[in-house]
Amino acid sequence: QARTFASTIQRDIDQHFGQLTSIRRLYDASGTMRRKDFRVFVMDDITQNGGTIRLEWLPKVNHEERAAFVANARNNGLADFKIQVISNEGKLQLAPTQKNHFPILFSEPGAANSTRIGLDPITTEIRNQINARLGVSINKPITISSTDTKANPLIIDSYLPIFSEKLSPNTFSSSLVGLIRGMFNLEKLIQRSAARLPGRALGIQLYLYRFVEGNPQLLYARGDSPGAAKPKPIKYDLLTGVYYSKRIRLPDQELELILTPENIKHFSQNVHILPWLITAV
Repeated sequence: QARTFASTIQRDIDQHFGQLTSIRRLYDASGTMRRKDFRVFVMDDITQNGGTIRLEWLPKVNHEERAAFVANARNNGLADFKIQVISNEGKLQLAPTQKNHFPILFSEPGAANSTRIGLDPITTEIRNQINARLGVSINKPITISSTDTKANPLIIDSYLPIFSEKLSPNTFSSSLVGLIRGMFNLEKLIQRSAARLPGRALGIQLYLYRFVEGNPQLLYARGDSPGAAKPKPIKYDLLTGVYYSKRIRLPDQELELILTPENIKHFSQNVHILPWLITAV
């Protein structure tokens, strides 16, 4: 059952990031990204993958193209379109002049994300994170730390760059056409994975850890059923002896899945129920 748990979680994570790669193939097929095609292409995946929060297309808009880009968006059904950013006070404002922008042009599911159209979420911090990893991750999604992930560490925020031509190290910036953004909630994804597990045993407890400067940090804990009491945290350094461990892969980081008996000390006597943990390394 431990192997099934690990495989199910890995498969659901792969499915989410596979959504981003599929959208890139949509662009490659036509050399452009159309709103209707984008919506039709992603909605089945969003419906099937319960952990997905949103999928978005952020075209790169150079400063000298900004006015024409805004006018074109308004002529194609977005009457109030403007490129905006979130101020330090948390309010929307017109984006200041800069070399290029990455406004959200499409965001699905649309009903929940219509107010995001025109927002440029690529802060200087995110821009630096993406630029730092472009050279080694041009064909893989880049997971970043953002306002959303800081507010909820269980949210995975990722970007897949789209390029217009064959690349050399000197053409990353000039060939970048835009970014496909995908956000999913790891907690919901895990709950979905657990619900689909055949023969799921009662009494399973879940702990989610990540490592910060080498130290394990508990992110999430839950009991087996919705009304179950929150389990007591288990110290990571006590995870010795009987346990099952398997690495769970994200595009540019790894998780460690650990299953261990609910009561390690008395496992050999009368405990046969396995709680499970996820740790990020």
